[in-house]
Amino acid sequence: MAPQTPPFDDEEEGEEAEEPVPTFEEAGDEVGEQAEEAEEADAAEAGADEDEFPLDWNAEEGLDGEGLAEDGLAEDGEGLAEEEDFDPDAIRDDEVHTPVDEDEIFEGDPLEEEPFEEQEQAVEEEIKREEDLLLDEVPEHLRDAVEGSLKLKKILETEDDGRPAKRRKLEDSDDEEGLKREMNPEKMKLLRQLHLENDGVCRYVVESADTAEVQAVSQSNFVPKENPKGKSKGQIRSAGEQLSSRLTDIREQSFPHGNTLDPVAAFGFRWQLKEDDVKLMGTLSHKDLRFVIREYDGTLPLNDIIDDARNSDPGGGAGSVAAERPGVLTLGRFNRLELIDSQADALVVGDANLSFSLLLAQHRKDLGHTGQTIATTFEQVATLRERYKEIDETIKQLQDFGAQVLHNVDCTRLGVDSRFQDFQGKFGAVYYNFPHAGAVKGFFDNHPFVRWRHENLMHLFFRALRSFVSPGASVKVSSNRRAQGVRYSDIFGAASFNEFVHVETVPFPEWTLRKYGRSYGDKRDENKRLKDGQIYANQQASFDMVYCFCYAPSGMTLAKPRVRHPPTKRDLMNANEGALANLSGDRKWHKVDELTQLFLSYVQGIHVG
Repeated sequence: MAPQTPPFDDEEEGEEAEEPVPTFEEAGDEVGEQAEEAEEADAAEAGADEDEFPLDWNAEEGLDGEGLAEDGLAEDGEGLAEEEDFDPDAIRDDEVHTPVDEDEIFEGDPLEEEPFEEQEQAVEEEIKREEDLLLDEVPEHLRDAVEGSLKLKKILETEDDGRPAKRRKLEDSDDEEGLKREMNPEKMKLLRQLHLENDGVCRYVVESADTAEVQAVSQSNFVPKENPKGKSKGQIRSAGEQLSSRLTDIREQSFPHGNTLDPVAAFGFRWQLKEDDVKLMGTLSHKDLRFVIREYDGTLPLNDIIDDARNSDPGGGAGSVAAERPGVLTLGRFNRLELIDSQADALVVGDANLSFSLLLAQHRKDLGHTGQTIATTFEQVATLRERYKEIDETIKQLQDFGAQVLHNVDCTRLGVDSRFQDFQGKFGAVYYNFPHAGAVKGFFDNHPFVRWRHENLMHLFFRALRSFVSPGASVKVSSNRRAQGVRYSDIFGAASFNEFVHVETVPFPEWTLRKYGRSYGDKRDENKRLKDGQIYANQQASFDMVYCFCYAPSGMTLAKPRVRHPPTKRDLMNANEGALANLSGDRKWHKVDELTQLFLSYVQGIHVG
C-alpha cells in the first residue's frame, strides 16, 4: 500500500484517522489482541545471520525480520525471506530439556579474581570507542546511560568459559541500578505450578521478571501450549517464549495502547481521568486545551483549571495560533505538520541513509527555522558508501542546508561522545525512526535471550537524551505497533521512567515527514533497496505509528537506568532452543561463547557487520 495523504493540510481541516481510537475500557482488550496478532506475524519471520545483518544499537529500519513486497502483496503479513537463510527446525524446539549438570559445566579450578579497582579500569578501557571520553573525564550527570552499558558488560563477563571466578549470586544484585535478577519463592512457585522448574529459558525469564508480574501470571489460567494454534513443528513457540510473552502482555496493561491516541486521550490516560472529564476536555478550544494540559497537575479539580483556561489570555505563544479553533484537531496538526521550535537545534539518530535528515533539514529551511539539524548515523561513512551510492551527495545537500553530519554515533552513549559536549540542553526536537537492536541468527526478535537488547536500547536512549534536550523538547520515536523487537511498550516505559511525557500517537501515514527513503540499515541495503511502490511486508503500513513525547523534568533525582539482565553463559548452556537447539559438548560451548561475544559487542556499541 502506497503512503496515504495525511487527512490534514494547510488549507482545510480533514477527517480524523480511519482507525478509531479505542476507549480506555477497550484498551486492555486491544493489548491482548495486538499481542496475539504480533505473535502470529513473528512466527513467520526467520532468524537473521549476525554476519549478514550487523548488530546495531541504532538500526534505522527493518530488522524485525521484514522483507520487501510490491504494493498489494503484503496482506498476509509474510516477508520475502529466502528459505536458504534459515532452517526452522534448527530454530524452534518444543521439547522441555534437562539442564546441563553444573558440576560438569564448572569442573576445574576457579580462576583468580582481579582486584576490584583493576577490573573497573579494564572495563573502562575496553568499552571506550573512537570519539569517546574516558569516564572520569565526563561530568557525573552525563554518565548514566554508559554506566548502564558497563553494568551489562559486567554481567556478561561474570562467567568466563562457564567457570566463574567466584560464583556470584544474582539475587544479591543491587536493584538501584535496574531490575533484579533473582529467584524468590513467588517465582519458584510459578515455575513449579507450570512444571517448568527444569526449563533453562523459563528460569531466566522468571528470574528477570518483576515479582508483581509473576504473581499476576500465577493467579491467571496461563499454561504454555505444546503446539499453539496448530502450527507445524518448525513454528512452535517454546514454553519460555510463551511465558515471556504473557509477562509482557501483563506489563503492557499499565501503558497506553499502541494505536492512534489523540492529545486528550493521551492526557486522560496519564492522569487516569474519568470518561466525562475526557469528553469535556475534547470540547475545549486550542487555547484552553493548551492551558489545561500545561497547568493541570492533579492537585486542583479539573473543572477549576478549565475555568481558569477560559478566562486566560492567549498570549503570544503557540496557544495564540488559531486560538479558538477546536483544540484536539488543532493541537494534532502541530505534531502532524512538525511545527517545532524554530530556534532550537534538532537531532536525528540512527539515520541509515540520511534521507530522513535531509527531509527534515529541507522542512526546516522552508519554514525559516534558524536552529541547526544534527544528522547522525551509527555506521562509519566508509560503510555507508558501500551501501548507499548516493550518500556523499546526500551529505553535501545536508551541509548546504546548514546541517551537521556525524558518523559512528551511538545514541545511548551521547554523554561520553566528545562531539556532543557543547550540545547539552540545546536540542528542542529529537527523532529516532524504527529503532532496532539488530538480529541474531537462530532467534526470533521476541525470544527472551535476545529481546532484552531491544528493551535496554530504549531505556538507555531516553536516559542519554536527558542532558541534551531542553525542557519541553519534542521527542518522536516511530515504530510499528506490532513490532516484536522494540515493542511500543518498551518506548512508553523508557520514556516515562526518564520523564518524557507521552502527548500523542500519530499514524505514520499522516506525518508530514513520512516520505523519506526507508531502509534496512544493514548489508541488505547494498542489494535490496526500497523502490517506489514497495513496503516492508511483515509490518503493514497501517500499523506504523509516531509516538510523540515532551520532556518534562521534575527536578528530582531519578533512579539509575533500568536495564534488563542478559542471559549468562550458564543460562545459554541450560537452554536447548533457537540457535542452541540440538547442540552439545564443544559445539555448544563454541556457540555459547559466540553469542556472549556478540552480546558484549552490542553493549559496547562496537560495529560487528
